[in-house]
Amino acid sequence: MAAFFTAKTKVARILELKELAPEIDVSSESGNKVGLDKVRGRITFKEVTFAYPARPEHKVLDKFSLEINVSTRIRG
Repeated sequence: MAAFFTAKTKVARILELKELAPEIDVSSESGNKVGLDKVRGRITFKEVTFAYPARPEHKVLDKFSLEINVSTRIRG
């Protein structure tokens, strides 16, 4: 029974969250826009190590490295 009541509480919370309105309207046409053809730069991760707090002994990432360069124009 305890598991049932825990599940019931969690479902109620999920339904509450589902009803929340986002602060940003992603379908809105207003606001500052940057065209994808103007995007430049680089994304770099160097030796990232990560574990969830609930299971710190199990690393999700262990010295993970990744570099993404924008070398050509992106067309949207």
